[in-house]
Amino acid sequence: MAASPTAGSGGSAPLAFATRHPRLGAALGALAISQSSPLAKLSGASPAVVTLFRGVFALPLLVLLARREGHAPSRRDRCLALFAGGLFALDLQCFHISIPLLGVALATVVPNAQVFIVGLFAALAGERTPRSCARRDSICTARYANARPRGRSVQ
Repeated sequence: MAASPTAGSGGSAPLAFATRHPRLGAALGALAISQSSPLAKLSGASPAVVTLFRGVFALPLLVLLARREGHAPSRRDRCLALFAGGLFALDLQCFHISIPLLGVALATVVPNAQVFIVGLFAALAGERTPRSCARRDSICTARYANARPRGRSVQ
């Protein structure tokens, strides 16, 4: 059996350098992500347009990476990916709409609270979760529920 291209340190995977040098990969990723906001602001485009073009520009790279890894998606895979992409676009649009309504801090925290909310619902539905995780998730969810924007009155 032949070794996979990602096995060992001499792999030819598209992002093999990131496994050999994780800090460099993280730094380059952070640098790339940090440039998107100033460029979007300079463009003067609406958040919906910026979101659309981020997805459009990312699609060829994702297709290239999938083909290079030998993945040939079926029709079902493509339909599921399209559906997931639509839901992600809706999520991003709701995030952009929530920023002026909640403020930047809460608009960022509230969507990320889903990690704790899903864990709490899983525990309530009878899924096996470690006791410490269920306790932590319930405390964090309660804190998010009581969070209020600073300087604004609650009506």
